[in-house]
Amino acid sequence: EARLDLQESVTAPVAGTATFPVKYRNVGEVRFKAYPVDLQVLFAVRRTLEGLNRIDLSGIAPSLEWSLTPKAGKDHAWHEASVELPTGKDAAGVYLVVAKTGDIETSTVVLKTDLKVVLQNVGEKVRVYVTDAAGKNVRGAYVTVSDGTAIKARGQTDGRGLFEAPGVGAKPFVVVSLDDRYAIAR
Repeated sequence: EARLDLQESVTAPVAGTATFPVKYRNVGEVRFKAYPVDLQVLFAVRRTLEGLNRIDLSGIAPSLEWSLTPKAGKDHAWHEASVELPTGKDAAGVYLVVAKTGDIETSTVVLKTDLKVVLQNVGEKVRVYVTDAAGKNVRGAYVTVSDGTAIKARGQTDGRGLFEAPGVGAKPFVVVSLDDRYAIAR
């Protein structure tokens, strides 16, 4: 029986090329399609990061297509390969990558970003700290916070890289954006 597995989401640095792991067994060829994603719009519609990789793409053409022929994989054992996302070096962005072999299809969200997000729950409030790859606070990043059912707060980080959202509860979902860079946290 053929099997194919991807992580729900993968974060890669902006510098260089992005890679993501694929696990497979009994597979001869894997075909990939990548779709650019506006994460803030998607989050506004879905209000959660759960199942982020299960987006309906009916009628949307992929921006990239490529395939991988694994060196091993027909021996009934699980194998893992690192797959390069061919978006070019040093390009930030978010992509939904769909992998398919035969009738099996799975997907992952790949974030190429240098933004980091740390959440701190304080009672019903959540503090969102945003830094860059060097650990410096990021001022002016746009933050959207949800409790998984509704958007609870939106706004920008201050000079400390901080945004506070009251009334969120214990399970916040957060999307941060600054220009073409995105980050997620839960």
